[in-house]
Amino acid sequence: MKKKTPKSKTHNLLFVCYGNTCRSPMAEGLAKKLLGDGARVESAGISPIFDIAQEKAVEAMQDLFEVDISGHQPRHIKDVSPDKFDFVIALDKLVHLGLQKHYKIANEKLILWEISDPFSQNLKAYKDCAQTIHRCLKEFLAERG
Repeated sequence: MKKKTPKSKTHNLLFVCYGNTCRSPMAEGLAKKLLGDGARVESAGISPIFDIAQEKAVEAMQDLFEVDISGHQPRHIKDVSPDKFDFVIALDKLVHLGLQKHYKIANEKLILWEISDPFSQNLKAYKDCAQTIHRCLKEFLAERG
C-alpha cells in the first residue's frame, strides 16, 4: 500500500484578519503547533493598529491549546509578500474582499473562512473563536494532506 505523503502546500500558510491581534495570531499559533517546525506559517492584518496580541486571545490560546502567542507583534499585510505563500486564508468576508481588491492573489490560493471577530468581547468569545479556528484548520489540513 502506497503511503500518503503530505502536500507541501499545507505547510506554507498566511492567515489574514483585520487587526492581526486576535484571529490570525491564534490561527498562526495553532497551525505552527499542528504542522511543526517544517511549516512556514505567518499572519498579518489589513489594518493593524495595536502593538501586541489581545490579552484575551493570549489567554484563550494558553488555556485551550497550551499555545503561547504572547510575543506576537501585529503587522500589516503590505509588509508581507502574499504571493510567497501557497495559501492565504482570509478570516472573514471583508478581509477576503480587501485581499481580492488590493493584492493579486490567485483565486485558488485565496481561501475564505468566516470566523467571527472576538475583538473587545469576553473571554468566552475568544475561546469560541479559537475552537472554531482549530476546527477549520483541522478540516483544511485533512482536505489537503
